[in-house]
Amino acid sequence: MSTDEPFLPVIGDVYEVHRDVRAGAALDKKEWRRAVVVEVPEAGGMIGIVTRTTTKAKPGVHSGKDAASGLTKEGRFDRPGWVQAVHWNPRTVRRVGKLDEALFAKIKERFV
Repeated sequence: MSTDEPFLPVIGDVYEVHRDVRAGAALDKKEWRRAVVVEVPEAGGMIGIVTRTTTKAKPGVHSGKDAASGLTKEGRFDRPGWVQAVHWNPRTVRRVGKLDEALFAKIKERFV
């Protein structure tokens, strides 16, 4: 796969997503932000994500450190968002892990 070739992610997987492809994230101070995939179109369209922050005062679904998920600090999944599927490629996203089912269920209940 070339570095520009789009691919569809796996629901429940955690990725680092570049701010240039996250809808409405142009002013985000973090260039790369971790996010879990909550929706994947069959072809084209928008990929649904929920981004994560390590700011403790933010509301959202708490998530602790978890090596299997690629989460290295305490944090919260706090903001739903979208990425156009055409921009989801190895240059703009990096897979870091998979959320456990219980945490993913809480995120889906709140944001989907």
